[in-house]
Amino acid sequence: MFLNHLKTFKMINNDWIDELTNDIARKYRVVLENDDPVLITAVLNKELLSKAQSEYESLFVKNSKLLHQQLKAQQLSNEVLLSKVCDRLIAEVHTVKKLTSTDNQHTVSDTKIQIGKLILLSLLFMFGLVIGILLVKVI
Repeated sequence: MFLNHLKTFKMINNDWIDELTNDIARKYRVVLENDDPVLITAVLNKELLSKAQSEYESLFVKNSKLLHQQLKAQQLSNEVLLSKVCDRLIAEVHTVKKLTSTDNQHTVSDTKIQIGKLILLSLLFMFGLVIGILLVKVI
């Protein structure tokens, strides 16, 4: 009775039920009626699993899109940061060039400080490049 109502409202696939009852009859030599509890349980399990699978698939798609958006935003942020570091690195190189060309105006310690800044900025730039490369490979 229960399965007849489900079939009437097209809530389940008739072909699947027919195939299931035929398989059970062939393998186990048991004929299941439409109101058999075993058949009803099988149909309910299939429907619940089908619904859960579609919900998980939609969550997966949604989360994949969110992750892609976050990675794109991080990539843009990295590009801005690397651009700023590059500009700063270029400015520091020019400062070091000016200090080394006019040694009589600045002390050696000023030049060493600027060279130290230049090295630190270079390391930061290289670290940013590595992170950027890794993010590009992930996307």
